[in-house]
Amino acid sequence: MDAALTHWINAAAGISPVLDKALIGVSQIGVPLMVLAVVLQWWAKVDRYHVRHAAVSAGLAFLVGLAINQFILLFVHRLRPYDVGVTHLLIAPSADW
Repeated sequence: MDAALTHWINAAAGISPVLDKALIGVSQIGVPLMVLAVVLQWWAKVDRYHVRHAAVSAGLAFLVGLAINQFILLFVHRLRPYDVGVTHLLIAPSADW
């Protein structure tokens, strides 16, 4: 199932140079843009209390998710799909598991 899902997700990679460039750009600036969007919501004029609560919750959820991910990486050492030949990369490979 992992291989089939990875093939389906990666099927469009390498077919269209325009799509490849767009998705590479999204992967490189996506996280900073999401952080910027949350930070900008801090100063929203409408319903400041609830917007700030949502911004803090989003930031904490990100940090908790990152911590859980790092904890799992200590115990689960599974090769990435490009290392076993299931897919190919458009960007440089990651150094971690």
